[in-house]
Amino acid sequence: MTTRQPDHKWVAEQVRGERDFYLQLLQLADHEDVRGLLLEALNLAVSLTGARLSYVEIRGASGPDFYGAAGADGEELKQLSSGIVATTIQKGALTVTESAQQDPRFASLESVRRYGIESVACAPIGEPAFGAVYLQGGRVDDACLTLIERLAVQLAVLSDRLLARHEQHLDDPTLPYRRGLNAERLIGRSPAVAHLLKRSRAAAGLDIDVLISGPTGAGKNLVAEILHSSSARANGPVVVVSCPGVTESLFEGELFGAVRGSYTGATRDRQGFIAAAEGGTLVLDEVTEIPLSLQAKLLHFIQSRSYYRVGSTTSIASDVRIIACTNRDPKAAIEEGLLREDLYYRMRRFRIELPSLDQRAEDIGLLAEHLLRRACASFDVPSMTLRRAARSLLERMAWPGNVRELAATLEEAAALAIAEGTDSVGPEHLLDRGPEPDGEVPSGFHEATWWFQTRLLHDALERAGGNRAQAARELGMSRSHLYALLARMDIQE
Repeated sequence: MTTRQPDHKWVAEQVRGERDFYLQLLQLADHEDVRGLLLEALNLAVSLTGARLSYVEIRGASGPDFYGAAGADGEELKQLSSGIVATTIQKGALTVTESAQQDPRFASLESVRRYGIESVACAPIGEPAFGAVYLQGGRVDDACLTLIERLAVQLAVLSDRLLARHEQHLDDPTLPYRRGLNAERLIGRSPAVAHLLKRSRAAAGLDIDVLISGPTGAGKNLVAEILHSSSARANGPVVVVSCPGVTESLFEGELFGAVRGSYTGATRDRQGFIAAAEGGTLVLDEVTEIPLSLQAKLLHFIQSRSYYRVGSTTSIASDVRIIACTNRDPKAAIEEGLLREDLYYRMRRFRIELPSLDQRAEDIGLLAEHLLRRACASFDVPSMTLRRAARSLLERMAWPGNVRELAATLEEAAALAIAEGTDSVGPEHLLDRGPEPDGEVPSGFHEATWWFQTRLLHDALERAGGNRAQAARELGMSRSHLYALLARMDIQE
């Protein structure tokens, strides 16, 4: 019997390769910013696996940061499976498949079907996970997977250190809760927003139904989108049903679907909202507006996750997450006979209550600047500045319509500033004409704010001894704008 001698050359190459890998891991620590760290890590991961597409996600304070390398452009990065990434982060475990399109765990994902995704290796970063290394179209043998996991461990230590260094300089109580959420569109640093993000982060990682309540215009649909995009269902559809917008006679067919001949005009089988949301999230907006006669059927669906199309006797199983939204106090709606109590308790497995803008008044200035940038982008003009006096005025206003009303006000102000050819928004752009500021403060919202604006000008002129140039400097506006505003308000010195 002969004993096979080891291939010393092959062994030496393996040792050198592993030594070089660990040397490169150590060199990652030289980076002083998260972006440079992740880009270098991606290049290292691609060199190990020969992956066609690579991606790293770190969910930091400001939301997720996305990085692509190895020749992958923006269009190619759309071909990765965000559902696999979300699942890896949620479970905190390595995800491996030699062929995603043949793997029963992933074959139903839209991106897998559309792009014919084959081999994928996705390793979580951190414990609990706050990111992932994703490699598509490369080797997935044991040796390669071991190296990828070690790379993820090193990234967890280094990126956490760099993020902590950045965050310690910011006075923002929302930072600990933004990590793990796609919440960059939710603007604010108030304790109320921190509490909202804390609840949202807890719900996002669980496949649990959620009831979101809060005043009109506070951002309920935005929070629903955050929950969906931060969950393992992120790669599936999200279907929003505006319950007040569907008539009672058609609601059942719209929600559950209908078979041909089930009612007048039903000339073909029809897919309902539930079927359209299969594998994803169904958002029921203003759920208390669903007719009482149909709430029992909705209750049955939520309990059993099965339903019947109108005119059919065949039960259909469904895999959807339900997020219900309402601008009413649910218990008050029950007392008023608008909401079944048993349906409420079934929907509120996890409840998130949104604060009004008055409850997070310290966010108004930050929100206003963001909304002004968004308005300028929608008008395809360069960003404008929000002058200090305008910001101060906005922070003193009442906002019964919450963020939605603030956004509309900034859009109107931006349009007026564009028409005047100025590159900044001031108090004169925020309101239309109102009453004179004589007597007591008016009770109406617009009248009261106009009163405040005119009093602001009177007081500035009085302090400046009638010197318009000095008053304009104090108010943070140009003299021409001040002159135009004084003329429009018919203010005499």
